[in-house]
Amino acid sequence: MKIEKGSAGYVQSQKKIRTIRTIALFAVVFAVFAVGMILNKGDRRNIYSIVAAVGCIPAAMSAVSMIMMWMRKPVTASFAEEMQRLAGDTRLLMELYITTSEHGLYLHAAAVKDNCVAAYAPDPRSESVFSDVSRHIRNSLEQACGPAEVMITLKELAAEETSNPDLQEEIAQVLLLLSL
Repeated sequence: MKIEKGSAGYVQSQKKIRTIRTIALFAVVFAVFAVGMILNKGDRRNIYSIVAAVGCIPAAMSAVSMIMMWMRKPVTASFAEEMQRLAGDTRLLMELYITTSEHGLYLHAAAVKDNCVAAYAPDPRSESVFSDVSRHIRNSLEQACGPAEVMITLKELAAEETSNPDLQEEIAQVLLLLSL
């Protein structure tokens, strides 16, 4: 069963998927290189070596993706349940890693209601980094959906009534596109 991006458990499932994909890509590269060595009696100057070298590019990109996922710690089931309870009918996204050109911030939960986004990031450095990441989110949302408000608390947002569910879903999709 595939766990969708923005759901609790996404990071854990992506760790497995990206690790398997990386191992498979490097296995193909090494197999092509080995076939070339066998067919050319140990001479590495052949077309198979070139194909294997070029094949290292997607394998290395996959390895970077795998390492980025392994650096993330998934949220606990109890945390996910508590956030879902607090969010109520608000669109809730979990386990988002948002990057800017200078910073990256792992948002454990983000709630979207109308044109407001409330995010929770327990990272100790998040106070200094959050302003940069929230500015990046705000600018991206403004380009895609119009002006949006970004705040840190979830409780305030959950108390409000939803007036535009289409905009809420559009903002949620932009947040998913921004995340790893």
